[in-house]
Amino acid sequence: MAQTEIVAQKPAATLTRSPQSPTKLVWISAQLTALAEARQAAITAETLRLYAGKLFEFAQEDIAASVESLMLRSREAGETAFPDLATIMRAVKDVLRNRRIEEAATRERAADMREVELFDAYLAERTGDGESEESVLARFPSMAQRWRRWKGTEED
Repeated sequence: MAQTEIVAQKPAATLTRSPQSPTKLVWISAQLTALAEARQAAITAETLRLYAGKLFEFAQEDIAASVESLMLRSREAGETAFPDLATIMRAVKDVLRNRRIEEAATRERAADMREVELFDAYLAERTGDGESEESVLARFPSMAQRWRRWKGTEED
């Protein structure tokens, strides 16, 4: 009679809501392994799977930037060599927040630039029709100030 062996498997460390790309999970695991090396920490495969599963939702650029930041940060007294999941998640969210703030500022600067360029075209049209530049600028003081700043002729 053949003997059947039953092997108990550990439950998955993380539940996934959708299929995850093995390539991205491997990349995240490599990032975390590099972090462990940089901080002279030993981590288990279970820890890598858990952390990688939690970090999967974030963009790779945000993960990479936060891992680099954590690699270069000195440990505080009593701090474990490898950061806990909450610390890594907070670092990634901080990078994400800062990136979004910078992207919003870039969009705002681009919109401002378009507005000033349109005003510049309007000003050229009006002065081409014989109106003085100063009279046009006087009608739009806020825009005139932005236009002068853009042209590099802002008055102090």
